[in-house]
Amino acid sequence: MAPAKSRKPRLALVGSDSLKGKEILSILAAKKFPLASLELFDPDVEEEYAKLGQFRGEARVVHGLSPAALEGLDLVFLAADEKTDLRYGRLAAEKGYTAIDLGESFNADPKVPLIVAGVNDAALRKERPALVANPHPATIMLAHILSTLGAGFGVAKAVSVVLEP
Repeated sequence: MAPAKSRKPRLALVGSDSLKGKEILSILAAKKFPLASLELFDPDVEEEYAKLGQFRGEARVVHGLSPAALEGLDLVFLAADEKTDLRYGRLAAEKGYTAIDLGESFNADPKVPLIVAGVNDAALRKERPALVANPHPATIMLAHILSTLGAGFGVAKAVSVVLEP
């Protein structure tokens, strides 16, 4: 018996014009991530077909945002302003999609797991939360370094000072 084919995911990006949104689009395109669909959303779009984006060299309509627009999707990247990310992140479980907060809007919420891919992402396979948060980029880098050092040598204590422009 042949193994069942896994279904390609339906993705959405909220905040497609933000720097984080553009980076997500760039990574998805470069990695040739297999997608059933990718929808782009911007909270500032008021009229359908008023704004265009681009993905994999093709023009894409950037849609206005509403709770109903995200229903039926598998994964939603939240890369807009904090107010928008908070609103649509809180709707993830209710609307049946998984959301990843890229803007650090949920980092202080103890109910939302902070996940660093390759470091503590095993937690996702157990609990399958509807919403996860991405920590600050410096935290991601340090988590990878300390995780690698800890596995090879053990780390009793680490102190870091991060200066931002």
